[in-house]
Amino acid sequence: SFDFFDLIPLIISSKLLLLIETTAIILYNNTMMINGGICLRILVLSDSHGDFFSMKKAIEAQPTAEAVIFLGDGHIDFERAKPLLEGKRIYEIQGNNDFHCKYPKNQIINEGGLKTYITHGHYEYVKSSLARLISICKRNNCQLALYGHNHRQQEDNADGIKLFCPGALKDDEYGVIDIVDNGFICIGIKLR
Repeated sequence: SFDFFDLIPLIISSKLLLLIETTAIILYNNTMMINGGICLRILVLSDSHGDFFSMKKAIEAQPTAEAVIFLGDGHIDFERAKPLLEGKRIYEIQGNNDFHCKYPKNQIINEGGLKTYITHGHYEYVKSSLARLISICKRNNCQLALYGHNHRQQEDNADGIKLFCPGALKDDEYGVIDIVDNGFICIGIKLR
């Protein structure tokens, strides 16, 4: 009789299928799928303000991240860290303290099917209200807004939009976004 689990690993039309007991892990287009659910980790960094070593520690703590988003205020640190990000998709935004920086002020990205507005936050006045951020996301059909500038980890939900600030690297804080089969999870992390 045919035992499906004898076929480890099985290569079918450019997809690698690896079966371990009852868990199927499929690697396809740089996305890991576990039992049909997507698992993609995105590293979110912001506000290093000259603290390259905290940035380096955060990057080294998340080797499985496939994409990295930098939300501004420390573009010199981020440029210095880029050799550590080889093979990862990179998105970068300028902050209000990133002088002579060529990064965009904001952008809309799509990673793993998650439409996300990324910004530093000072143009949207996030220190006083998230209303502008919510309005921009609604207008552009974004599911998630990532921002920095306020130097504290914060997660909010409004009108079906999740808003997430990873905190400040200068205070040993950063974030990750895990895209899973039924949505996504924002996680604030404190460096030890």
